[in-house]
Amino acid sequence: MTLNAPSFEKRRTRPADTPENRILTAVRLEPESSDWRARSGCRGIDTDMFFPVGSGAEVQAQTRYAKKVCGQCPVLKKCRSWALDSGQEGGIFGGMTERERKRVLRARTGLKGTPISASLMEMAQALKVADEWGPQLRQWLADGVMLEQMAKRMAGEDLQTPRKDGIPRIRVVRLAFHVLGVELPTGYAGLSSPPRTTPALDKVRANWPLVTEMRKQGRGLRPIAAKLGVNPDVVRQALKDQAVEVAA
Repeated sequence: MTLNAPSFEKRRTRPADTPENRILTAVRLEPESSDWRARSGCRGIDTDMFFPVGSGAEVQAQTRYAKKVCGQCPVLKKCRSWALDSGQEGGIFGGMTERERKRVLRARTGLKGTPISASLMEMAQALKVADEWGPQLRQWLADGVMLEQMAKRMAGEDLQTPRKDGIPRIRVVRLAFHVLGVELPTGYAGLSSPPRTTPALDKVRANWPLVTEMRKQGRGLRPIAAKLGVNPDVVRQALKDQAVEVAA
């Protein structure tokens, strides 16, 4: 299969190389033949070269080759910007690997140096939300609007309906506040439904200042759980109830 242009889909897997698929690819790109993708330097090159799989010398060699092609591409900057703005996961776009794009987005969102985890898609979406909805988000926060309701107002649909990309919107909204440099009040309600409760969860919540401080110090779930005498899964659930990102 040849690469007609950078895909606008996440390419963990690729369609079979059949005449029908090659025709569909050509038809899909025909209306956009005048845009930057039609001038990409990777046209006609084996798609797999830009999606190395596995590890070791072979993958490193493929990566070097792909980056060399990108380095000579007349639309390198446009391709790179598109991949970052759309949060592409997997593959080499604009001369950057997924790991390199993630470092850039973590820096842009202010996550660099923090234990907060987020996917490329989430970070890209949060940057857009912060840019387009920043003043409105600040006003909603001042009015006491819950994060769930903020997400629903922006999306115009039910938050519980998963997006096609599988990104939970409430995480993106919370991350957008981080991008804006707005610190949410401790225990700020993310969801309208009350969190479940157990004696162990109540113990964690009663010691929330300690949990928060240990998280700021970069402490994981196990040290916090040992300090409180509870199971790590209980700490994870408490953090989830508070809509706090849990580092992998």
